[in-house]
Amino acid sequence: MTTELRVYCQAGARYTQVDGWHDGRLKIRLKAPPVEGKANKALVEWLSLRLGLPTSQMRISAGAKSRFKTLQIEGATAQEVLGKLSALAGREA
Repeated sequence: MTTELRVYCQAGARYTQVDGWHDGRLKIRLKAPPVEGKANKALVEWLSLRLGLPTSQMRISAGAKSRFKTLQIEGATAQEVLGKLSALAGREA
């Protein structure tokens, strides 16, 4: 099973956290800076830890150089992904 997760990322934030919704996408603030792929790597690693899946099961399929990203996640349903991430809304990580 593959789940598509559409996110809006704000890199260079004070903390990494889920911050609600933006334009129909899950908004995630990333502490990592938006240079040399650091924010993309941080996003995948952060999601991996929060979803309990290896990073090898996640990839950014669109928007690698944009705030609007689409990720493909293997091994979790959309309900599982959104349930786990929604529970983190507003909590620093």
